[in-house]
Amino acid sequence: MDRSGKLLTAALLRPQNLLAPGAGLLFALTPWGPWWVFPIAIVPYLLMVYLSVRDPQFIQRALATGEDVGEPIDWKEILEELGKGELTAPLKRIADNEKGLADQLATAPPSARGMMASTLQQLRTAGRMAIELARKVKALDITLASTAMNPEQSRWEAAERKKRAENVADPEAKRAFLDAAKSLEESAKSAEAMRTLRERTVAQLENLAASLESVAVRTIRLRVSANDGSAAANIGETLRVDMEAVKETLSVFEESVAMEEGAAPPSIPAVGKDKKP
Repeated sequence: MDRSGKLLTAALLRPQNLLAPGAGLLFALTPWGPWWVFPIAIVPYLLMVYLSVRDPQFIQRALATGEDVGEPIDWKEILEELGKGELTAPLKRIADNEKGLADQLATAPPSARGMMASTLQQLRTAGRMAIELARKVKALDITLASTAMNPEQSRWEAAERKKRAENVADPEAKRAFLDAAKSLEESAKSAEAMRTLRERTVAQLENLAASLESVAVRTIRLRVSANDGSAAANIGETLRVDMEAVKETLSVFEESVAMEEGAAPPSIPAVGKDKKP
């Protein structure tokens, strides 16, 4: 249920709002009570519901109750899975911000809990997207570690095939060497594109970690200024926009990784035994 649905449900079930229709129903069911008392009692009930959803204090209490903060991330398991390396630092940074925000939420006043809980949920969602990007980077590393995805080696072998093509007289052999050289050059281009994509993805992870740190700090600052309702609303909207931008950027990078992996050509069998000295 979204925030509007939660707010309306809380207003409809608010005990003091139910007094009017409840009293009207009891009076209508008595032997001397006219039946039309209950329908008339619905009018003040709807008015009280309307006033409730316009009451800032009621809104804060209603949205702070039962807020979904998402499932905590088992960062220890994730970091062990990915191992040591440059991917660890941004993920540890996100993990620290998640823990800090969760600790602050546990002791936050009711007026700030709703916004902090919403931000924590978004942070955990973005954290899981960061984990998926880190896994893709690790998979790219495994692919690039193979000889077939070494652009320098592929270009050297392509040059060797061209030299051998110049030195053979048979047209079929010449064509085979030239085709092999072309395939090796395409493999080198694909490998370089994947390396560039890897560098950009790692940079995006670093940027995401910094963005989430900013979000966490601003949310904790919101706790201090929670008494100012308009300021809280403005900060909350800014946080929402920031998080949407981060999610959109991550989605674009995930699609790029998928496209590069799908476009990568299969390994080209070597013609001869050439190896770069």
